[in-house]
Amino acid sequence: MPTAEEKLQEAKRLYEQGQLGQAEAICREVVQSEPNNVKAHLALGTLLQKSGNPVDARAHFETVLSIHPSHEAAQRHLAELDAEEERLLGLDEEEPMLEHVEPKGRAARRGCLPLLLLALLGGAAVAAPLLFLC
Repeated sequence: MPTAEEKLQEAKRLYEQGQLGQAEAICREVVQSEPNNVKAHLALGTLLQKSGNPVDARAHFETVLSIHPSHEAAQRHLAELDAEEERLLGLDEEEPMLEHVEPKGRAARRGCLPLLLLALLGGAAVAAPLLFLC
């Protein structure tokens, strides 16, 4: 039976081959069997962040910090997530991504609120490309 470290190496290999779903499943398996495994939480958080799931990614990075409060990589990932969230909400100095979006055409009848909410709640990778419909 492979060790947690061997499983995480396999997850890394799968990730590098673009098989994110399989890599994520392996990381979840390790996190479930070893809830205090910092490497597994960091790897899963990174996969989730790159897959456009910042809410779940944040939870794993915060778990890393609860186990190892000075973990630099987890701190860096959380800072990246914070910066992206600020950018989407228009709290940074740059032009906000979601500012001045007004529905038009058929999108006005359907409403853009679900897309905007999805973008704000962490699905920016999915919702942002669709905001042009608004």
